Amino acid sequence: TCPDTYYNSSNVCTPCTTPCGNCTSSTNCLTCTTNFLLNSTCVPASSCPTGTYADSTTKTCSTCPTGCSSCQTPLNCSGCTSFFFFNNYQCVTNCPNTTFISGSTCIACSVNCLTCSLSSTSCTACQSPLLLSSSSCVGTCPNGTYSNGVNCQTCGSTCLTCSNVNTCTSCSGSLYLSNNHCISTCPAGTFQDISTNNCS
Repeated sequence: TCPDTYYNSSNVCTPCTTPCGNCTSSTNCLTCTTNFLLNSTCVPASSCPTGTYADSTTKTCSTCPTGCSSCQTPLNCSGCTSFFFFNNYQCVTNCPNTTFISGSTCIACSVNCLTCSLSSTSCTACQSPLLLSSSSCVGTCPNGTYSNGVNCQTCGSTCLTCSNVNTCTSCSGSLYLSNNHCISTCPAGTFQDISTNNCS
């Protein structure tokens, strides 16, 4: 048998053509000492075709990971094939939570959103303990809404504030709070307290 960098040609050990490391003929490289193996030939990194990358460990033009149309390393995709989305230099079949799809790219949601759609600030769910209110994440539900623990829900139409849809905690305008409801005229035996909008 012939040593490394040589091949057997009619029982004569003949040197492989540089930059072949091992070869079976002058035109059929098995490994490369420099450059990268592609179809039995040693080529420079720039000649590795699209969909492959110059793998310095194996000295070959290795195939990019599934979904990558081009890459510099297996962990650094620069483009994705159809039905894959570009996310932090990887190609994924679904964008993760905290991102939304824009074209074929996963874009980060704003910091308070757990999930979002259409834009980074259009939240569809919030990071705990924040509450979703009209596509925004808030610490406290605004007037006219109450917390169900996750979202701000709309109070009944007569409430200024409420603890649930049927329980007003304050009233607006010319309405007065009586037994958790907002009414225009206080019941007999009570009076309209204008300073608090309560029936007292």
